[in-house]
Amino acid sequence: MILTILVDNNAELLSRDLYGEHGLSQFIEVDGKQILHDTGFSDLFIENAEELGINVANIDYLVFSHGHDDHTGGLKYLIEYMKEFRTKKQKPILIAHEAVFDRKFKRDEEIGCMVDIKEIKKAFNVQLSKKMQKITDNLYFLGEIERNNDFELINNPYKKLVKDENGNDVYVDDYIVEDSSLVYVKTDEKNPDKKELVIISGCAHSGICNTIEMAKKLIGDYPVISAIGGIHLIKPSEDRIVKTCEYLKGLNMESLYACHCTDLNSKIRLAQENPVKELGVGTILEF
Repeated sequence: MILTILVDNNAELLSRDLYGEHGLSQFIEVDGKQILHDTGFSDLFIENAEELGINVANIDYLVFSHGHDDHTGGLKYLIEYMKEFRTKKQKPILIAHEAVFDRKFKRDEEIGCMVDIKEIKKAFNVQLSKKMQKITDNLYFLGEIERNNDFELINNPYKKLVKDENGNDVYVDDYIVEDSSLVYVKTDEKNPDKKELVIISGCAHSGICNTIEMAKKLIGDYPVISAIGGIHLIKPSEDRIVKTCEYLKGLNMESLYACHCTDLNSKIRLAQENPVKELGVGTILEF
């Protein structure tokens, strides 16, 4: 598997022609397929992809980690880009949780995906499900993640607009139930029974520890060698950062690429007990 960061809050060190924004987009090549994981906030992921020699118009799959606009905002630009530059006849498949396109709000500001589902279905074969989906032989979308620990609970939820039993619009607490992650299963060529997991998150609103436990439950209790992506540690409580550090330390991972929605103090705390690595737009990882 080769994973390239197209959008992150930071660009790779010494990069002059790649730019960052508050968002995340990852391009994955695995098992002969091309997967775009999230689209960032704008069309920047396309600009960075072009600079890196990647044609995102020819993806086989688009996967959304969740519905916030810093991960889905680039969708409208992707649809237009595919109209002009896609050479594959078959429509790409869009994979996400069934609640991904719920209307989401932060105070009075709408922060969900702004593209109409009818337009999305014109451009993609849409597969929305709460259940785990196998994308390729070795790449999985986890689906809805169980939230079993107490320290990763969402205490200050945003709002979302839904229909009540009478068909009226009502605002309810949004616990981002659609938040999910990808998991790559790395298999030893000489010993097929030896498998290792790579966790690829968007924001991990479900909690990175809950996410990893879900991966082990659904795919197998294999060693986790790396976690890549946002892990939503923004001014976390002391209890949360301590228990997250302890959990991740117990995995004995080879690398931890905490980015996007992980603040500096949390990265410092994580790095005291875990192998935190540098990551930004243009970073290419191979497993």
